[in-house]
Amino acid sequence: MTTRHKALLIGASDYDESGIRSLPFVRDDLARLSAALTERGFHSAEVAESKRGITLNFVKEQVSRFLREAKRDDTLWILLSGHGQHYEGTDHLIPEDASFHVHPFASSCVPIDWSKELNETAALRAVFLVDACREGIEQDSMGPAGIEGWAKRKQADALRREVAYVYACSPGQFALFVQEGEAVGDGVDAGTSPGESFSLFSRAVCDVVTDLPHAMHLAEFEAAVQQRIAELHTAYRKSRPLQLIRVRTDAEKSDFAVLPGPARDASEHPWVRAVAGHPAWERTDPELCAARDALKELCVAQAGRLVEAYERSAASLRDDPWHDSELAKRTHDRMGFLLGKMGRGAWLSPTEAALLTLLPLVAQASRVQEAARRLASASPDGAPAPDATGGGLAHLYPRLYRRLRAIERSKTGEGPAITWWLFHRWLTRQPDAYTPETFQELLGPLPGASISPGWLVEALAHERFARLLKDQRTAPFAAFSPSQLIDSDPIGPSTGDEHHVREPLVACLVKAAHALAVDPLALPEVVPEHLGISDSVDLGELHATLRASNWFPSGTGRTLNASCQHPAVEIALHDHAVSVDSLLRDINHHASAAGHVLGPLASLPPYAKADRVRVSGMTPANLSAGIRFHLAEDRVQELLMGEALYGDRGLAVRELVQNAIDACRYREARTTYLRRTGHDLPDWEGLIEFVQGVDESGRPYLECRDIPQQPLRYRRPELLHARRRGHHPHLWIRPPRTPGAPTQGHDRGPRQSVPHRGPGARAGRRDDDTAAPHGAYTAAVLCRGAPEGAARRAVPHQGGARCASAGVARGRALRGRAPPPYEVPLTGPPAAACPPRPLTCGGVKAKALSSPTASGFKRSARCPMD
Repeated sequence: MTTRHKALLIGASDYDESGIRSLPFVRDDLARLSAALTERGFHSAEVAESKRGITLNFVKEQVSRFLREAKRDDTLWILLSGHGQHYEGTDHLIPEDASFHVHPFASSCVPIDWSKELNETAALRAVFLVDACREGIEQDSMGPAGIEGWAKRKQADALRREVAYVYACSPGQFALFVQEGEAVGDGVDAGTSPGESFSLFSRAVCDVVTDLPHAMHLAEFEAAVQQRIAELHTAYRKSRPLQLIRVRTDAEKSDFAVLPGPARDASEHPWVRAVAGHPAWERTDPELCAARDALKELCVAQAGRLVEAYERSAASLRDDPWHDSELAKRTHDRMGFLLGKMGRGAWLSPTEAALLTLLPLVAQASRVQEAARRLASASPDGAPAPDATGGGLAHLYPRLYRRLRAIERSKTGEGPAITWWLFHRWLTRQPDAYTPETFQELLGPLPGASISPGWLVEALAHERFARLLKDQRTAPFAAFSPSQLIDSDPIGPSTGDEHHVREPLVACLVKAAHALAVDPLALPEVVPEHLGISDSVDLGELHATLRASNWFPSGTGRTLNASCQHPAVEIALHDHAVSVDSLLRDINHHASAAGHVLGPLASLPPYAKADRVRVSGMTPANLSAGIRFHLAEDRVQELLMGEALYGDRGLAVRELVQNAIDACRYREARTTYLRRTGHDLPDWEGLIEFVQGVDESGRPYLECRDIPQQPLRYRRPELLHARRRGHHPHLWIRPPRTPGAPTQGHDRGPRQSVPHRGPGARAGRRDDDTAAPHGAYTAAVLCRGAPEGAARRAVPHQGGARCASAGVARGRALRGRAPPPYEVPLTGPPAAACPPRPLTCGGVKAKALSSPTASGFKRSARCPMD
């Protein structure tokens, strides 16, 4: 029986609730997609409409009817567009009649759960496309901080039925849209019309349906839609992070047919087109055109085989957050740039051209295939276990392994992303990943090898690919490896096609192109070290940053141009540029020697920099990595992660007070200086407060504040100097509270944690400009087991102050997750005898504010203490 494709398109746009932003573009999105699906060959593409609006009951009735009326072997598309939320394990579409007066709010929404109807439908396949979780709804549960993300659904369908859920964004993200007033950047052709308003996801689906007419399976559909979303996101310069679509299904994506059409012509794949039109062929010695044409034909055929192997393996790595599907394309682009820099008369041999076109594809396909093969035999769920590497890299990345153990115990955080990174690093070091047999499995026999001249097989020998790939992976930033590669290997000797292949020259070009393409897995460990923390790196944003990056001219060299969303990514790209610089200088050094095999590369850029790498978003340029991360970030991270903190909490409390005193003294000195230089400033008096309480999460805390009276603007050199002198990177600080502003919880404003980098850093705050109240910061020290009702007070102590209380605070030392017990005697009169009173500490007034606790102190996520 012929498979029919049918679609039901439902969109909520005009909301009754004033707190929910209407989405007028939804109707146009549905009409555009309906026309595209009909043109594609769908039996029907129905847009559901109702005079009463898109209500809760209407949506339920329409979807149930659509599933019930399906015929055997039908493939159904159900698109739900509008606002959405996640509540108690279920995803919901917010209909137009939803009301905040209904409690819980989710009971007025449409649960995206038609499991009963799916079990009863005769359809062969069902694809739910959920274009929801919009920006613009004024409810805490709808923001990224309030939602848990779309559920990881377990399908209970019959084995013969395939069901997939395609979500417009990943957990914690927004499904973005373009408003009428938005325009693309100058000189950018996004394939849209001025003044259009549309959803990025729905428009991307429509464009894929229209522009790719061949039959398509779910894995290819997912990749194509994501690529189109990225193009639109970049073209319209959206400020929010790139949304990453999420597909949930129990079926094999590569076997899940979603769009009808003729079989795909292998020549249409970007990899195949890139090989066929690669500039390396134009750089081939004109006297060897016959050999070039023979190798070009073979390489195009091999590219088609690599596409099949890559897509087959990539489908099983769908949860790998480090996988970059565009890396091979970027490497080809950078290769074309480097070949254009070679001097005139610097010809390539046909085999060298063939290797340059195939190696980026072989590198990507072999990495994916090897990862999929090892995971298939060791991990039933297709993801590496925390011990997948057997601890083989523990001596190289000890902090990451310690964090993994901690995350495994707490069952929270970004453990899987860190595990994937370590797994790929471990895989690179496996000798059997570079055997000729591995590449024989990947490449197979050459098409037509039985009738081809023998030298063609020799030119593209599996052993040659093994040597070159091993050299690239094990020494990516070293130009010359004479022990592994052959300087001049004759191909087709004593024939009309005789030529030589210079493997070091090929290796250097491939390494340079790969380095300029910026592989996310080649970035230093500062990136995975910033996963799973309060201000975590977003790997989706990282991929978007790398795809949009390029290298600008800088004298005779190049400088990396990239806009980052996180300071850790900025640091990683700066470090990567240093490695690229080392590689280019090494190539230039060898190429300058007379008669060297790398001589043709003498005109390549001789150096690289990262002058145009900057942090975007809300982080000001003058408070980027230059101030916040320039100190030894590895040691700082050790301290921030709670691995080398004080063993005595009394000392930590003392440090809080001393730092507050230092900040006030700095403010006083600054004020004195400004007055002496003619500035009219109001009177100022420093004040330090201790506050003990319980936060909104029920976690007790001890808080030390230095309270300003007037703001003071610090200049960047002062902040930089103060930060470089900072000696307490282990403390966490919250932004200062504006006097008179409303507070939350126990007399405290919302918390945002930033690493403390010394006195100057207290004057600034994260993601803001340098205009901050002088010396204003709030730091919390948390310990465990303090007596119930114990009061805290500040007392003079060796020029500073320390915390005093009745009894003994018992807890754990601050080293790691399994520390030994300790005791800190805290002397002082009982709580009733500790009224708040001002004290003088180093010329600054201080007072203690007592507040009872229910269960002493314990660890807080906002403070790196256990």
